[in-house]
Amino acid sequence: MNGSIKGTWVVDTDLKVPDALLSPPPSTGERHNLSLTSYNGAITADVVFQSGKSTRASILLDTKNGEINLNLVCVN
Repeated sequence: MNGSIKGTWVVDTDLKVPDALLSPPPSTGERHNLSLTSYNGAITADVVFQSGKSTRASILLDTKNGEINLNLVCVN
């Protein structure tokens, strides 16, 4: 994206997404639960991790020219 990203996301680490709905895995082999990339702007994200059994989640916030502001809340 060539601009700022701002929003709220809920990541449920126990949610099982069918393979047919997922994009191919990246070359690194790790698929993130949330990935936000901006090439020319800030990222302001409120993220709620919701889980029952899973204890690990992965997020990627990347901007080439801007600040990253993250508000993270974990809910069991």
